[in-house]
Amino acid sequence: MTTNTTLSEPVEAFPYTPPTDEIRRKFKEIFELTEPLKVPLPKLIFDKLVAFVILTFCLPVIVLLLLINFIEGLIVPEN
Repeated sequence: MTTNTTLSEPVEAFPYTPPTDEIRRKFKEIFELTEPLKVPLPKLIFDKLVAFVILTFCLPVIVLLLLINFIEGLIVPEN
């Protein structure tokens, strides 16, 4: 049994409207950008360093949890 009903998006799904002409005029330089903004080198270094430190602390915990889960699966096969 097939039905030809169309599903419409709920109003809450897309609550934003496109920018008005006033906003386009006020922020004209932003709308005229054609290439992405360059990330400053100090910010890039800081971001990479913080990500590396967090990963260094989290990765052993994740590996340990995976190992414990594997061992539990061997001991209790119904899990």
